[in-house]
Amino acid sequence: MNSSTPSIQFFDGIYEQLSDVSLRKNRSSGARIVLMTFESLKAIEQFNSYRNRFSQSMVLTDEEGVINMTPSSIKFRFGGPE
Repeated sequence: MNSSTPSIQFFDGIYEQLSDVSLRKNRSSGARIVLMTFESLKAIEQFNSYRNRFSQSMVLTDEEGVINMTPSSIKFRFGGPE
């Protein structure tokens, strides 16, 4: 990907555009949480996630390069007017 816009891949070849990110820490447990917000997910549009392999990690891409991260857990929450 030759763009300076940061993106994330959960599935191989499907680049998701990040809308917002916030970092949080649970005061009682000390667990660190990264909350990422997306306006839409290309992986669920037209069932793309069924046609592409889950990468087992998050692939973060920006103008400085590529980072592969394996999160300890991932939760998807869907919200909005729909």
